Amino acid sequence: MSHIAGRLMVTQGTLTTNVAKLIKKGYVERYRDDKDKRIVRLRLTDKAMPILDVHEAFHANMIDKAIGDLGLDENIALNETLEGILAYFRNEYRIKAKI
Repeated sequence: MSHIAGRLMVTQGTLTTNVAKLIKKGYVERYRDDKDKRIVRLRLTDKAMPILDVHEAFHANMIDKAIGDLGLDENIALNETLEGILAYFRNEYRIKAKI
């Protein structure tokens, strides 16, 4: 869970508290790694999947509304700017973002 806390830039205590709430609601399961019992892993439950779909659709819609009217040159400039920001964070914080 420390890896997730680091990715979210929150303390492990904050993550533990929020994960406990999600477990209680049935959205997340916590389990130990088969090979290394010190490692705690999390997985989304089937109950969480519709919520994840709604969340992803919300973000896609938000991005479409924010940049949908940009022209080609503006899209290229935005992409280059975002790539520069991503490179900074990858270098500065050793973040391996999935894009």
